[in-house]
Amino acid sequence: MNRMQRDRTEKNRQEICFCAYETRCRIWIEEREDGGEILSACRAIALQVEGRLNMYDRCSEISFLCQNYQPGEGQKVSPALFSFLEMNLQMAELSGGRFDFTVGALVKRWNFGSGVGEVPDKEEIDRLLACTGYQHVHLVGKDEVVFDRAGMVLDAGGSGKGFALDQVADYLRSKGVRQAWMDFGGNLYVMGDKGRKIGIRDPRQPGRVICGVEAKNQAVSTSACYEHAIQKDGKMYGHILNPGLGRPGTSGLSSVTVLASSAASADMLSTAIYLAGREEGMVLLNKAEEALGEEIRCIMIPEPSL
Repeated sequence: MNRMQRDRTEKNRQEICFCAYETRCRIWIEEREDGGEILSACRAIALQVEGRLNMYDRCSEISFLCQNYQPGEGQKVSPALFSFLEMNLQMAELSGGRFDFTVGALVKRWNFGSGVGEVPDKEEIDRLLACTGYQHVHLVGKDEVVFDRAGMVLDAGGSGKGFALDQVADYLRSKGVRQAWMDFGGNLYVMGDKGRKIGIRDPRQPGRVICGVEAKNQAVSTSACYEHAIQKDGKMYGHILNPGLGRPGTSGLSSVTVLASSAASADMLSTAIYLAGREEGMVLLNKAEEALGEEIRCIMIPEPSL
């Protein structure tokens, strides 16, 4: 994908657009003299995170880790990757595996990102499931990772954009930016006390907004059945895999939107609740609020009745 970018200054705000994570990314900040420099740095941070976590890039740090480890032996990683893995492990444990970042081999095999996709047979799914399981990833000290199972592939697709948004938001705060709005392909972050109204799309008609929520100093993430779905032999397959089954998950929900102070937490939690369903999702939401020490808002939209 071309690294197209555009800097623009409008009344009382400055904006930058660029391509990353196979989507369009946009950042707006309040107008200031050093705004262009700050926005360029934001883009660099986002692209650096992408370069580190892209499992489709054989040269990325996360790919290098998965390609070169030996089961039971420690692998040194950067502080940034260690922090990312630690965050993912915490959510995997909190959600009882509803969110699991070790499904990379399955995600690659289903090939949702191509827009065409493939449906593997049960034998192949079972073989790939033997290469998954967050319980087989162990962090040692502050810079070492140990896998106790062969063939594991880590997938940053459920948390990478959120992690990047958090990194950019931290940088903006360090520069004294008070008002900002970030959109990384639908993963949003609203900084400042002015807030912003966010529209929630109708999963059955994604071009239609069915409700709205006010976000203020919060991230917004939605997991939905309409994103990257594929159709094979007249059947629709959503892109969100059930980590225990190795197949697209169904739970009676067609979309879940989460608002939290951390974009990565909102990203991961929306996936976990989508797979858990309404009742288990509410239990998980309460656990997350207790663990993170904050009130988290969640909008669950059920699948349409037949």
